[in-house]
Amino acid sequence: MSEQRRNFLTKITTTAGAAVAGYFSANPATASNAVNARGPNGEASVLDFMSAEARADARSGAPSLDHSAAIQAAFSSGAAVVNVPGGYVFKLTKPLKIEKTIRVMGGGELRFTAGIANAAAITVTAPGCEFDGVYLTNPNMLQSNSGARNVGIMFRASLGSVTRSTIRYFQNGIQVESTGEYHDFIIANNRVIDCIGAGGGPTQKSTYGEDRGDGITVWGCAATITGNLVTAKAGQDCRIGIHMEGLANYHAD
Repeated sequence: MSEQRRNFLTKITTTAGAAVAGYFSANPATASNAVNARGPNGEASVLDFMSAEARADARSGAPSLDHSAAIQAAFSSGAAVVNVPGGYVFKLTKPLKIEKTIRVMGGGELRFTAGIANAAAITVTAPGCEFDGVYLTNPNMLQSNSGARNVGIMFRASLGSVTRSTIRYFQNGIQVESTGEYHDFIIANNRVIDCIGAGGGPTQKSTYGEDRGDGITVWGCAATITGNLVTAKAGQDCRIGIHMEGLANYHAD
């Protein structure tokens, strides 16, 4: 067993088994928690990659500027930990990629308003990435009933974790992709809420009903999933709350 995998499995006893009480009532961090942009542990902040004008725009709570480039720069900076400080709303109009091992934390809202109808908001291709206390939204409910799915966090790498986070208004909230046998995941104490479906809703006939709309999906192996709240948005014909691998067409691979 590799040292990286051994260290990851050790977290299961502390992270996946953490008490659930209290996290359901927890709100994203307020602005008072974001006084120091560098964070309490000296981690890099997304604010470090933004102009003063962009920081003020994000602090307003109703951003008009596009913060996509700055957030992507933070994720690509090589920092081991990136803080998305509470009390800020970051407007994003294109998908983000994480290609280096990183820990993303903080309760600031990552609000995706364009560019993700047929894409994941965040695609992870580096092993060992962690998300803790993050807040992702798709307020325009961007989606498609064909092609690639709209996803909050997509893993295309092993040894990942999502804990104590809120993911709202996505077709698929957290997904481990089916293109590889990715392994060892902790998905614990999250709120994957108001998932959206591709069909016309329960009162309409649609060939797309329940084609997509899974809160948590793992098309891989060795996953610990515990303490999560998963809901469908009212009037949406979503599919499965928590969906583990069951792809007959992939068995030969």
